[in-house]
Amino acid sequence: PLWETVRSLKDCNDLTVWHKACYYDAPDEIVLALLHSAGPPDQSDGLKDSVYNASGMPSPMEFCINQGNWRPLQLILQHMQQAGSPATPAFLTTLADGVLCTSVFGCVKGRAKCGRCLGDAAHPHSPRLSFEKTLEVLVAYGLKKSPLGFATANNHPLVKRLKKLLKDGPGEMKKRYSK
Repeated sequence: PLWETVRSLKDCNDLTVWHKACYYDAPDEIVLALLHSAGPPDQSDGLKDSVYNASGMPSPMEFCINQGNWRPLQLILQHMQQAGSPATPAFLTTLADGVLCTSVFGCVKGRAKCGRCLGDAAHPHSPRLSFEKTLEVLVAYGLKKSPLGFATANNHPLVKRLKKLLKDGPGEMKKRYSK
């Protein structure tokens, strides 16, 4: 079947089509085509509460988090929820923790360049990149608590944003990102 073919496509670094779509913020039409032909990336890889598979490869959704690519993340989480297999709170918490670990946030804020800018300058960051929206999407789809890393990163600009989002609850975020 088509979904098996799509899932089996990997490059020399063992990255799948899903990894590339999430890393490079593929257009909605491509993400939707992948969802309909291959299903969500993490669900069929057996990942429930971890962002890594058995061989240590990061989840494609972790690539969304790392790059601040909120839109493919939203489409994947929406598809999973509509299919009756929403991401677990533990998985969402682990994804949220990745927001603090990425060098991309500092890079796009004018600090030290990240690995992508140093080694892949031909493919710049997405113009719709937003770590704030990435956190909003995670809250909209079930993030209920701050990751442990947020407790020790009080000076990080996104910590205050996440605390407010969690305090306000998912209501407004669900309306915004469930379309």
